[in-house]
Amino acid sequence: MSFSVRNSEIETIIVYLGKIIKALLPEGWGFNLQIFSVGEKGEMFYISSAPKENMLEILQEFIDKTKPFREH
Repeated sequence: MSFSVRNSEIETIIVYLGKIIKALLPEGWGFNLQIFSVGEKGEMFYISSAPKENMLEILQEFIDKTKPFREH
């Protein structure tokens, strides 16, 4: 996966979806949306309502909590 790829079509879509998600969530809730292509030269784009540092902590917590499911 590459994080340095630019794709204006996908960026437009993800910003649009982010605005919709944020508008629908109750106060005090955040979100992270990841969009990625499938394949050897995959690309990934994400948008989040949380600061990057907080989002990294949340993602790590998700990884830690789902690890037992991946080991089976």
